[in-house]
Amino acid sequence: MFHDHRQLALRAVAGRMFVQGTDSVMGYDAYNGVFLWEWENSPSVRTGLFQNQNPGNMAASNDRVFVLVKEKCIELDAATGQVKEWENPAKSQSRPYAMTVDDKDRLWFVETLPQPNRFVGFDPKTEEFFSITAIASGGGFDEF
Repeated sequence: MFHDHRQLALRAVAGRMFVQGTDSVMGYDAYNGVFLWEWENSPSVRTGLFQNQNPGNMAASNDRVFVLVKEKCIELDAATGQVKEWENPAKSQSRPYAMTVDDKDRLWFVETLPQPNRFVGFDPKTEEFFSITAIASGGGFDEF
């Protein structure tokens, strides 16, 4: 499980490495560097990347790689790159930000355009969004 919403970093899980390019995600065998697959998608371009703003739209587990692209949650099979996709709960108003995968292989991310923002949980095994929780302004912190 790996999460980083500050910089565009590769993900390495279970002997595979996933690298996000400008408009694609590529899978490699982490042990020998053999190229496994590439998923090209020009809408996945993260313009904030060039300003070091909000580039983290990828998370990985042992079997899956997730990419948030506009209003879609994209799942890539870690071994083959086979694609599945779902529309996020807020649809075109989603504007997803920051994501991680938990120990049950469920995806978590924040939809930032709905007010208040929403913390969303998605289970790829059931193919359902199982949690949508409003986040109080300031994330619930009164003081830092």
